[in-house]
Amino acid sequence: MKYEILRILNERKGEYVSGQAIADELGISRVSVSKQVKRLKEDGFEILSQTRRGYQLTMNNDVLNAAIIEDGLDPFYHVQVVNSVDSTNNELKRNANDLPDGFVLAANEQTAGRGRNGHDFHSPSQNGIYFSMFLKPDLPINQALKVTACSSMAVVDAIEKNYGIKPRVKWVNDVLIGQKKVCGILCEGSVEMNLAKLEYIIVGIGINVHSYSMPEEIRSIAGCIEDFSDRRVDRNLFLRDVLNAFLKYYRTIDKNTFLPRYKEYSCLLGKEINVIEPHCTYAAKAVDINDRANLVIETSDGTRKVLSSGEIHIREKAQ
Repeated sequence: MKYEILRILNERKGEYVSGQAIADELGISRVSVSKQVKRLKEDGFEILSQTRRGYQLTMNNDVLNAAIIEDGLDPFYHVQVVNSVDSTNNELKRNANDLPDGFVLAANEQTAGRGRNGHDFHSPSQNGIYFSMFLKPDLPINQALKVTACSSMAVVDAIEKNYGIKPRVKWVNDVLIGQKKVCGILCEGSVEMNLAKLEYIIVGIGINVHSYSMPEEIRSIAGCIEDFSDRRVDRNLFLRDVLNAFLKYYRTIDKNTFLPRYKEYSCLLGKEINVIEPHCTYAAKAVDINDRANLVIETSDGTRKVLSSGEIHIREKAQ
């Protein structure tokens, strides 16, 4: 019941809603409303109470909450929110045998967030959106990158919708604004070897939303969306937009509906790059992204290669 009250207050955030109006809508007593509001305050929500005016969910409330996220969310998803976890990907892997398709775990903070290639992903409380999706796609192993691409475009769409900013995608798993990384994606999965197809895939997404003072070691390469905008967007609504946008691409993944926009928003295509692999680094040019979301490159001798992994850096032009 408290989440139904939260939904009502959130729909009129910044305005007072009378206790009687809430009670009438939900068919409960005003005393029950008061008790549930008290519980919401204990959960961390800032709610003002004023005699003869009622209750107001203040504009600076930004606590992740499953009920708010699921209000208007496609029913494919099942959302759970926790205050803190080591890593949302780790938590889903620990429980993979019991999870339904479309399960989403979001956390207000991660104490051991992870990125690709063993890198840490800084995930402080209340500043970003850190979540993982548990999916059971009907895809062969060699098309798994398409899920990462769909995830990237979902974040791009949500940023454009909420902030009016055009981000860029850096193959394979980063979303940038300007030169700063504002989102990283880590996909991990289990494979049915005899069928050469995915048993499940866990899509971990970390998005830096609200501005804060980043650690010095990542300050030059990472940023927050709101470093580039005066708007402040509720993280619950932003996450809902990401999830709904992802599903739009995911449900048509066999038709590659993500691909034209993925190419359009790429910051690599046509650029001179360095390809960093475990045992070597070499120069190339990014020339295409194929229908499996692989990066197609051309080396200095004109040879074309198709990459399914690897770290890519754009080469700076000589001054």
